[in-house]
Amino acid sequence: MSERQRAAKRHAAQAGFINGGRPPFGWQPGLRVADSAGRTGRRLEPHPVEHLALKDAVTLVLTGAGLREVAVHWQTRYGITGPEGGLVSEQKVRAALVSPRMVGYRQHQLPPHRRGVRVDPLDYIARTSDGEPVISQEPVCDLDTWRRVQAALRSRSTGIRNGWGTRAWLLTGLLRCPCGGPLAGVAQPQKPDADGHRVVRYAYRCKANRRYGAGTCTGGASITAPVAEQYFIDWLFEFFSSDRLDAHNRKAESANLAAVVRIDAERSVAGEELDALRGKASSLTVTSELHQIITGMIAHVQERIANLHDERVTLTIEYPEPLTHEQLVAVWPTLNNESRRTLLRQLIHHIDLAPGRGGPAERLNIVLHAED
Repeated sequence: MSERQRAAKRHAAQAGFINGGRPPFGWQPGLRVADSAGRTGRRLEPHPVEHLALKDAVTLVLTGAGLREVAVHWQTRYGITGPEGGLVSEQKVRAALVSPRMVGYRQHQLPPHRRGVRVDPLDYIARTSDGEPVISQEPVCDLDTWRRVQAALRSRSTGIRNGWGTRAWLLTGLLRCPCGGPLAGVAQPQKPDADGHRVVRYAYRCKANRRYGAGTCTGGASITAPVAEQYFIDWLFEFFSSDRLDAHNRKAESANLAAVVRIDAERSVAGEELDALRGKASSLTVTSELHQIITGMIAHVQERIANLHDERVTLTIEYPEPLTHEQLVAVWPTLNNESRRTLLRQLIHHIDLAPGRGGPAERLNIVLHAED
C-alpha cells in the first residue's frame, strides 16, 4: 500500500469516516457529511433492527445469558439469522460484543486474527491528534458497561468452546454428515476427575439440529477428531505410495484436458458472436437505441470471454503439479494446518461419515475429485 493510501485511511479514521468494506453488525452507512476540517465522508449510523438487537444482547449477557441464548433471542424477536437461515453463530455474537464499536469507537488497523493470539481491541482504535478516542457512531452502551460485558464473557469462556482455542482441525470443510451437512470441530470438556483434572474430548459433530432445530438431522453422526485425523493421514501416505495415485493423476489430467477443450470451444463460439455483434453495431447510428442495446450485449460477451480466459489460465498455467510420495514425505512436516487443508482439498472432494459407533475404516468414505 502506498503512503498516499495510508494517509487517506488515517485521515478517514481520524474523522470517523468509514473506508469501504462491509458495514459492521449493528450499523449501516449514513449520508456523506463534512467535518470541521473540511474532510468529507460517510459515518456509520444505527441499523434500525441490529442496533436494538445489540442493546438486548448487552442486557442478556449481564443477566447471565449465554451466547447461544442471545442468538436465539435475535432470531425469535428480530428475525436475525445466520447466512444459511439458522442461528447466528456464537462466534459472530461474541465478535460483535467485544468490538470497541459498541462504545462508539472507530476501529483502525486491527491485525488479522491469529489462532491462540489475543489482542486488546482498545489498542487498535482511531485517535485524534490529542490521543483521544474518535467517536464515529452512536454507541450501544457506555465504556463501563462494555467492560462489564467483557468480564462476563471471559468468566464463562473455557477458551475451547465450540472448537475455539489453539487446536488445529485438519478435516474442517471435508467431513459430511449422513444428512448432507458439514461436520464442525467441537471441544467437549468432560467432568473433572478425582484430582480436578478436566479432560477435553475433541470431535467432529453435525450441528444441524442445534442451528436449525430438532429433527433437521436424523443421522446425528459424530467421530472423535484425533482418531479420524490419524486414520486419514495414514490413508493419505498409503495412497501416495500406491498405484492408485498414478491412476488418480491420469484421471485428473484427462478431466483437466477435457475442461480446456470445452473452454476453447466456448471461447470460439463467443468470439464469433462478438464479431457478429460488432459488425451489426458498425452499421447502426451510435445514438440509436438499438446500438446501445447491442453495445450492452457486446460488453456481456467480452466479460464471458474474459472469464473463460481466466478459467483456462487456472487449468493450465496455475494448475498444480501432482506430488509424489517422496515429495509428500519431505514437505508434510513443514506445512501448517491451513496449507495441509489446501493440499487435501486439491485431492479430495469430500469425506462421507456413516452413522454408528464403528472405527474410521468402517465409517469414512473418501471421495476424490476425479471420482466425484
